Amino acid sequence: MSHQKLFTCLIVALLLLSGCSFVEDRSAEPVQIVDASDAPRSTQRISIEEPKVIKPQEYQVQANDTLGTIAARTMGSASLFQQLASYNSLDYNKPLKIGQVLLIPNSTYKPVVTQPLRRPTEAKAVATKQAEYQDLNQLIQNQEYNQAIDWALTHPDLAKSEKLQTQLINASNLQIDKEIVENDFSEANFLIQGLLQNSALSQSNKDLLLNKSKQIQCNEFSHQAKLSAQKNDFDSAYNQLLKAHNLNQSYSNSLANFQETKQVVTEAMHQKALKLYRNQQLDSAQSIWDKILVIKPNDDLALVYTDRVKNLKKKLNDI
Repeated sequence: MSHQKLFTCLIVALLLLSGCSFVEDRSAEPVQIVDASDAPRSTQRISIEEPKVIKPQEYQVQANDTLGTIAARTMGSASLFQQLASYNSLDYNKPLKIGQVLLIPNSTYKPVVTQPLRRPTEAKAVATKQAEYQDLNQLIQNQEYNQAIDWALTHPDLAKSEKLQTQLINASNLQIDKEIVENDFSEANFLIQGLLQNSALSQSNKDLLLNKSKQIQCNEFSHQAKLSAQKNDFDSAYNQLLKAHNLNQSYSNSLANFQETKQVVTEAMHQKALKLYRNQQLDSAQSIWDKILVIKPNDDLALVYTDRVKNLKKKLNDI
């Protein structure tokens, strides 16, 4: 090897041992400072869409409307009457008033219902028919008779199911009895008339309703007779008792109002007839006892004096 090559290799080795680098040193160069606040900002604003407020619809109550029929018409199912009542803070057992305005909840309204009703479907098999009316039975057990009536009236099987019609009649009778106790005869009659106009009910069930209608009237006449007797208007009281008697004699006699008022009225009539009898106004006295015997056929006093009048008239004619 020549001396020149040996010298070159020696220099290279020294450089490697000294850790020298051939990277350019730029630490002395000035560094440009960039202010982030001067950067151009986007002028586009982010728009936040405000939620749309869906106002509930209004519905004005018409004649024969119930919570069930309104729910079926406006919400798609009569079984949603609980939601409708809850949304309007209504009591199930109080009837709606014609002209009353109800708010119809939108689809997002979901009230808390402890026992939600399920609408029966036609897809259920015959074997599950008994369970299909479970909601109706539960309403009746809970004494929610108006809701049970609405449920049955809007059921698609009403026209063809005798069992469902029987349950409807049962719920109706229970509701009517409740209104009779409260002397709310107008509501009881209103319910009966609405049911009688329903074409889905069989004639035999309508006959049952007609008989119930007579019972309502007997109760109403007996109540009116009691009010008249309390005012000593015994003629009016007797006429009301006679109406009840003619509608349904056996049923009227089973009513406490009828029996109590009849006793008060006939006693007052006896006093009047006896005064006429003593004054020998026999025909007038007899006409009063005849009236008494119509509503009280076994009245002993009226029967006794009827015989006395006949005998006295006969003696007078023989003279």
